[in-house]
Amino acid sequence: MRKIIRMSFMLAVTMVLFACGNDNTPSAAAEKAAKCLIDEDYEGYVDMLFITEKADTDKAKLEEQKAQYAAALKDKMAKSIEKEGKKMTSVKAVSEELSEDGEKATVTMNIKYDDGSEKTDTTKLRKDKDGNWKLDVGK
Repeated sequence: MRKIIRMSFMLAVTMVLFACGNDNTPSAAAEKAAKCLIDEDYEGYVDMLFITEKADTDKAKLEEQKAQYAAALKDKMAKSIEKEGKKMTSVKAVSEELSEDGEKATVTMNIKYDDGSEKTDTTKLRKDKDGNWKLDVGK
């Protein structure tokens, strides 16, 4: 009986530890956004953008703007792939640097392409009002 109780306790502790894993990090958010581009999920990518909402923001208008931005991004990505002749295949965050206040971050990413080439690039992120990391496309 003691063994069953001990095993149950160890299983519960293990499950709690795994549940506490945090995927709300700048690196995880940057990788998720890049994966959206790889998978051609432009709406998902737009959802990863930091957008300052004002109290009087019309939700329907905001959704329409997001849809328009996703369509423009799809067109831009298609033109870029056609021009460069290569497409991203994987992205891996190699480092992240947080601001002193912990509200902004810069993530350095290693990007691999289908032609075998690689590139290192940086992505800026900031926390939204809910504390989630989003891509900072502002200045």
